[in-house]
Amino acid sequence: VSAGVGAGMFYFAEGPTYGGKLFAGLSGDILCLVSVAGELTMIGVKQGGGSVNLTGLGFVEGKIGVGRFGKTISRDVVASYIDGSWDVDLR
Repeated sequence: VSAGVGAGMFYFAEGPTYGGKLFAGLSGDILCLVSVAGELTMIGVKQGGGSVNLTGLGFVEGKIGVGRFGKTISRDVVASYIDGSWDVDLR
């Protein structure tokens, strides 16, 4: 199993406006029969006295089986964090 996380931030004095970008990823295999992977990248801003709002896109994927006998399931992920509330939608 491997995982990765990254973050970046920015600031504009006019406003003031703060912002950032977040990344999270995960992948792994179990006994060469099951594999999973997923990534999510989000970007967002906070202007003045407002709250932090983030939105992002990613994917999740899983596979069961070996080679052409395997079954793969994949979904896109749309996520948002607005006013302290998370919303995650699989498509």
